[in-house]
Amino acid sequence: DHVVRMICDEAARQGITLVAIGRNYMEQRGGPRHEPAIPENDHAVDLVDQLSVPGTAKVVEGAVGVICSHSSICLLAWWLDKPNLLLYPEEVYRRVVMRPRDGYTFGLDRPTTRHALFKSCTPELIREFLLLVGQP
Repeated sequence: DHVVRMICDEAARQGITLVAIGRNYMEQRGGPRHEPAIPENDHAVDLVDQLSVPGTAKVVEGAVGVICSHSSICLLAWWLDKPNLLLYPEEVYRRVVMRPRDGYTFGLDRPTTRHALFKSCTPELIREFLLLVGQP
């Protein structure tokens, strides 16, 4: 939650609109639907659980950059040549980054990809990524 707030705060300072996409699987796991994925404001749109797969791809296609975990969205962003800020927990770092590269890490070393552990995400990293995607 603190990483999402940090990303949202920095994007709002820059006047950048964030769009949250993907699925919430809490209901399938017996829990309630989540709170909004991102704080509601003039620069935030929560589309979690509202898009089809083609709709999700269309949103990624229109994005200037993508901030995500290592997932299908990450792979799609790389296929579409979108700048990507990839964040992950330590177990994913060990499983994905520390192992020899495979077909699921084809964009990890691109100059338009930034990646870090969730615990290492800082406002400076977010600002650097926003500059990379051509924002003020």
